[in-house]
Amino acid sequence: VGYALALPFTRSAYRPENLIGAYRASNLVWTWALFAAMLGTCRRVGGWRAARHCLGLLVPDHSLVYLGLTDLARPLHLIFGLLLLGALCRHLERPGARAVLPIALITLLGEWDRVDFLWFMAAGAAACLAVDVLFRRWTTPAVLAGYVVGLGLTYVVVPQYLALAAEVARHGTTLTDLPRAWVHLRDLMVM
Repeated sequence: VGYALALPFTRSAYRPENLIGAYRASNLVWTWALFAAMLGTCRRVGGWRAARHCLGLLVPDHSLVYLGLTDLARPLHLIFGLLLLGALCRHLERPGARAVLPIALITLLGEWDRVDFLWFMAAGAAACLAVDVLFRRWTTPAVLAGYVVGLGLTYVVVPQYLALAAEVARHGTTLTDLPRAWVHLRDLMVM
């Protein structure tokens, strides 16, 4: 961490290999934040027993640690996904309009960080809808309101962001393009 803090004040900071080194050094903090968010979410959702089980799975998972430290992307969207899970679980336990603001804030930050955050949002909305159908409750409207407010704030803060995201999505692989999807999946398996 000291390396990442001191590097901008040195002359070697302007060489690409040193910038990547500083970036990866700062990933140590983000990886620990991801682990803390995982354990905190497990404890909140399932209690201390679930947190101990999660810790038992995290400690031997060297690949997650390696990926977290060497990847050139921050795990912020994963942290926001876990925060969204915690907020949705809290809302399902005690439904109310007070959940709209935290869900909107998490949506703003998660979507702003990465467009893929929409998958977390869709999974959360589907889970809330399933709870509504099975237990005859009304939790989904507050969640959808939080999503709309969060995406609206994203549009207000960065107006061109959602338009650029839609443009990128048009050029991606769709689920109806099965040959291209299989090639993409095969390429991921090779990695």
